[in-house]
Amino acid sequence: MFVLVGCATTNGGTGQTPNSPEVAIKEAEAELAKGQREKAVAVLTQSAKENPTSMVPWLKIANIWFDAANYPSSILAANEVLQREPANQEAKSLLVVAGLRVAAGAVGGLRSPNAVNPSARLEAENLTNSLRNVLGEKALVPAVVPETKQPAPPVRSRPLRAKASIAPVPNAAATNVNSSKGSADPFKSLK
Repeated sequence: MFVLVGCATTNGGTGQTPNSPEVAIKEAEAELAKGQREKAVAVLTQSAKENPTSMVPWLKIANIWFDAANYPSSILAANEVLQREPANQEAKSLLVVAGLRVAAGAVGGLRSPNAVNPSARLEAENLTNSLRNVLGEKALVPAVVPETKQPAPPVRSRPLRAKASIAPVPNAAATNVNSSKGSADPFKSLK
């Protein structure tokens, strides 16, 4: 009886197997550098099938689709990441931002006043309130307060005095600058 013993070879001594997610990422990046987004996603999808517990290929796919503004596909891939690693913050961020961009596009088509059905409006209000609570803000977009001009202070008329007693009125700003050097009280000269 003969026993055949062998060992698996690795990819160039790097410790990575030929179909590892890390190798797939490198191949996908090479395809992306050539402008071949679909080929890059195909390489990563194959890696995801061969490594079903790894979230690495799915995260790269989510980023590729997000960068291409294909938000629905990015959302699907981000959800795959979260099924494998529920606490992954990058996937959560992609999911939220891609979802908001999809929602913003949908809201753009609802400009007419009667276009929103009541249940969708209620859901949108609930989502808005939820976002306010998460962000800790009373308003998601601060209201713009128009600048109001302050009315000029009334000009006081001084009683006329005899010419001998008229003294020039010092410039208040110059007096404050000169007299307040080293002093924290800007009204010192007014005392």
